[in-house]
Amino acid sequence: MLGGEIAAAEKRINYLARLGNVDMKVWGDEGWRAIEQYGVKYMGSADHAYEINKIYGASCINIDIGSPYQMDIVPMRIFDIMACGGFVLVEYSRELDEIFEIGREVENYRTTDELVSKVDYYLDHRAEALEIAELDREAICKNHMISMRVNHMLNTIPPPFLSPPNEERERCKA
Repeated sequence: MLGGEIAAAEKRINYLARLGNVDMKVWGDEGWRAIEQYGVKYMGSADHAYEINKIYGASCINIDIGSPYQMDIVPMRIFDIMACGGFVLVEYSRELDEIFEIGREVENYRTTDELVSKVDYYLDHRAEALEIAELDREAICKNHMISMRVNHMLNTIPPPFLSPPNEERERCKA
C-alpha cells in the first residue's frame, strides 16, 4: 500500500512539474511542497466542506492524475469537480470513456506531453473549456447524482455480495 502511494505521489509530481510555467497552483497536504521547486505554487490544504468546491468551480483547469494502482476507476473527485461547474482534464481510462462522452462532456489526456499541450490549448481557449464545463455539470445532474451512482453500484453488485453467505451470517450472530 505504501509503495502504491509513493508511486502515485511521484507520478503526480512528475506530471505537474511539466506545468510549472503556467501559474499552476496545488492544494493538499504538506507533501505537495516538493512541487514548488518546479514553479508550482503550493496553496496549503483546502477544507472539504466549502473551500474545495469553490476552488474546483473557480479554476480555469482542474487536473486529475490517476493513481497507477487505480487506473480502472473514475475517481469521485471527477464527479465533484464537474458538479461544481469546473473544467477538468482527466487521465484517460476505459471507464471514463464508458460513462462520459470524451471531448464533449469531459476532456482527457493519455501522456504528459498531451497533458501539457491540452493545458496550453485550454488556457488559450477558455470559452471552449467553459462550454465543456457546462456540459460536465449537465451530465452530472442528468446521469450521475449520488442517488443514481448508488443505484448503479447496487444494481451491478452480484447478488451473493449483497448479503453474506450463510456461514458468514452465522459467524456474525455469534
